[in-house]
Amino acid sequence: MRISFPVILLFFLATTAFAQNLPPLDGLAIATKQEASNIGYGSDILPARMKLSSATGQNATREMIIKTREEQQGDKSLIKFLAPADIMGTSLLSFQNKNRSDDQWLYLPALKKTKRIAGTSKGGAFVGSDFSYEDLVPFAVDKYTYTFLREDVINGKPCYVNAASPKDTSSVYSKTVSWIDGKNFQTLKAEFYDKKNRHIKTAVFSDIRSYAGHFFRAKKIIMTDLRKGSLTELDFGDIRVSAGLKTDDFTERALTR
Repeated sequence: MRISFPVILLFFLATTAFAQNLPPLDGLAIATKQEASNIGYGSDILPARMKLSSATGQNATREMIIKTREEQQGDKSLIKFLAPADIMGTSLLSFQNKNRSDDQWLYLPALKKTKRIAGTSKGGAFVGSDFSYEDLVPFAVDKYTYTFLREDVINGKPCYVNAASPKDTSSVYSKTVSWIDGKNFQTLKAEFYDKKNRHIKTAVFSDIRSYAGHFFRAKKIIMTDLRKGSLTELDFGDIRVSAGLKTDDFTERALTR
């Protein structure tokens, strides 16, 4: 059998990467380093384009802006849709709570109504995308238990493979398995498992760049739903870290502005 040069090269790169053993860490230590890598960013603004693709070939595009603020009691985020007209003004406000279930509110401009997302509804699809409401709450290390699984390589980058099981019994997931870059502790891929331990979704994070010297953000996220055969792609524009946002930018009143 003839092996082409590119295949040989890829094999060499893979084996070279595997040879670069990572420092031994347990699951909690990996997650702690991952959270610590983002402490101190203050607030950020991420303009994004959301592209939805169904299994039948139907496509839709939406424009949105995501704002996040770091706070001691738990980070806050606000997602607001800017286009198209049928979804413009729809907003989601999320409060991360480190010692209890997170809080979320959805504003629907057509109804001029804000509704609270109950714990049992957080596994629902966010405005028809492949992201659930639960996926959109900022990460908090204390809300999970961790199991280190193995080392692996993605695109030549040695990774820790870490399983995180939510302590909150209302979570739609039994666990999330993440491939975490061993150098900067950013997630490169995540697999989501339901309560029956079935792999139901995969998220891939790419074009990860540093901002303000040492804060990392992915410029693209693709979430694939294995049950529906659909995918949602988020492409981020001009990301601003340390954006100077205030607590007043994350209130129920801010949902309707």
